[in-house]
Amino acid sequence: MESKSGIATDILSSWKEIAAYLNHGVRTVQRWEAEYGMPVHRPAGRSRTAVVAFRSELDRWLKAEGAAAYANADKPGVKPRPNVGNTNHQIKIELVQSVERCHSLCAEMQQHLASVTSALAQCSATVRALQWQRSSENLLALRERIAEPFTKSFARTV
Repeated sequence: MESKSGIATDILSSWKEIAAYLNHGVRTVQRWEAEYGMPVHRPAGRSRTAVVAFRSELDRWLKAEGAAAYANADKPGVKPRPNVGNTNHQIKIELVQSVERCHSLCAEMQQHLASVTSALAQCSATVRALQWQRSSENLLALRERIAEPFTKSFARTV
């Protein structure tokens, strides 16, 4: 494919163009991308939108990683070999595992928080009871000190 300036372009901008370049169907090259990590690029943050591929990257991939995919693409019963270069799939798996671990830790933290909250409530009740007891003791002592002169003078009069 050539651009308007006549310079050969390295860019393939759709699944159809990629499939035509590799002489296979669209679904086959999409499967190669998913199973073997065939290099395609998408706009940032989007997983299922327009794709772009570079002929040079596809050629390198075919020579290295993709040779097995290309050779076994249409053979029934041939399982895809794990792709060392397919980091997107590995990252997705790790992300799901991380999210599951976060949920687990969150549930564990909620249990601990409930325990701490309960313990604090018990401590608070104990402090209030001790304050009330001390206040009561102080009131009794105060009452006795106030009443002492009267009881002494009353005892003398009786």
